[in-house]
Amino acid sequence: MNDAQLRDMSNRPLPIPTHESFTKNFHNIPGDPNEKAQEQLKKEFKFGYRSGIGELIYAMVTCRPDISTAVVQCAQHSVCPSKYHYHAVRHAIKYLYITRQDGIYFWRPKPRMDLPDHPLPPSNVAYHGPVPEQAKRPTHGPMEPHCYTDSNWANCMRTRRSTTGVNLQVAGGSVGYKTRLQPTVALSSTEAEFMAACEAGKMLLYIRSILWDLGVPQQAASIIYEDNDACTAMANAQKPTSRTRHMDIRYFALSDWVEQDLMTLERIHTSVNIADHFTKPLERTLFYRHVDYIMGHIPPAYSPCYTCATGNAEVQPTSDVDLQDMVVKPPVARAAKCELQLQHWLHIVACTKAHVQSNLYIPHWIVGGC
Repeated sequence: MNDAQLRDMSNRPLPIPTHESFTKNFHNIPGDPNEKAQEQLKKEFKFGYRSGIGELIYAMVTCRPDISTAVVQCAQHSVCPSKYHYHAVRHAIKYLYITRQDGIYFWRPKPRMDLPDHPLPPSNVAYHGPVPEQAKRPTHGPMEPHCYTDSNWANCMRTRRSTTGVNLQVAGGSVGYKTRLQPTVALSSTEAEFMAACEAGKMLLYIRSILWDLGVPQQAASIIYEDNDACTAMANAQKPTSRTRHMDIRYFALSDWVEQDLMTLERIHTSVNIADHFTKPLERTLFYRHVDYIMGHIPPAYSPCYTCATGNAEVQPTSDVDLQDMVVKPPVARAAKCELQLQHWLHIVACTKAHVQSNLYIPHWIVGGC
């Protein structure tokens, strides 16, 4: 980025301050448990701490996943906040006010001519910073759910528990996201990542069941993107190792879901793993790089608006056949196997139906005269 872009980027808001001195005070300085001291802070900042947290939680669960990490970290100090925690809540409220026109965008594969025109959402593509060549973002169809997961190992200074971050996307926007402390202390980063992947698997199963009820069944395994090689290998191997036998057995349900062909884990580069946003506060460049995709500000590759928004000159699908090929068909061998089995059973059902209609199928109990 040039000097003008750097100056412009430094003025862009963040949901929580990220400079080192504030972060150190935020996590290490507890509040005064005295009721009079808490009342004095409430009068000084002109709002109640828990009331402010409640307002932020409402915005977060409605349509603002970009403040998820800030809200969860501030909510951990609701019992006895200090002035630094009040500053963080006020900072998050100011961020919401500045970005009050923001929200989650979802994208169609074809435009609706009966709807009024609307400008493209604001994006920060020019400020995303350099991305390694091997860091390629995956592409998916409009009705193909996929999930990103990550963890921040032992980041809680008081309990040494890790933070789980999950983001689930459909149609180019977020439909599910989570930021939470893990219930137990992980002994390694692989264990923390595996526990986070299990949370992502539960969310993915829930969204798949909703799509089934809506008449959009998922014939192939959904993909969970993970940036830890050991975690990905352990889940796809479908069995524990000598170094992971101490883990709670319930987390190995993930391996069972992989074996049932409901989901599979794939490696993704850390620089494009958008779940990283849900595990810790990020500096501006990385924050806006992830938030643009979390909020759906950048259209997916199947959208006709993709070229206009990103300046990418890739060929876009225009015919219904091309658009149909992009729906629920991830490039994995198990998807092809599942499709083959489905076609086999559809053929059997069609043959049976033809025999019944032509009176060639006679039950054995009629032959016996009963």
